[in-house]
Amino acid sequence: MPKPALSISWLYVDGKDELMQTCPCCHAEVSTLHRHHILPKVLGGVDDESNIVNCCEECHGKIHGRDMLHHSALTREGLRKAKARGVLLGGARPNSQARHDAVKALADAKAKEVKPTIEQFRNDGLTYSEIADKLNEANVPTARGGKWYDGTVQRYNKREV
Repeated sequence: MPKPALSISWLYVDGKDELMQTCPCCHAEVSTLHRHHILPKVLGGVDDESNIVNCCEECHGKIHGRDMLHHSALTREGLRKAKARGVLLGGARPNSQARHDAVKALADAKAKEVKPTIEQFRNDGLTYSEIADKLNEANVPTARGGKWYDGTVQRYNKREV
């Protein structure tokens, strides 16, 4: 079944232009449409336009059997139901420790490589900010490929390697 097209218009409200959209369900002019998942994400639904119906807050509430449903209430209820089904919420994810160890090993290796340079610059009286500028000018990336900042240099300098 094809979804109804959205109607978008501008409305002048309280001295401001406001983008107004028409709910395809009740045809009300609203500033915000909710994205209703036809097949809920907790049941395997996806964030794809083929699984989404845009509707106003009131219609979204009616779809879920509530008046004026707020997104936070839907989220809380969905989490409660997921928890009741035994879904593990929050906490460590599978392989998170392995990823943490790999990132730490990479940072340790990079610290071992640049720490003598940082220590030499510190002995020469440079501030952490000045050292960061020098490392960035020399195109020396951090362990994760980013730029150097004074706090980054300070953490690398304190790192036990």
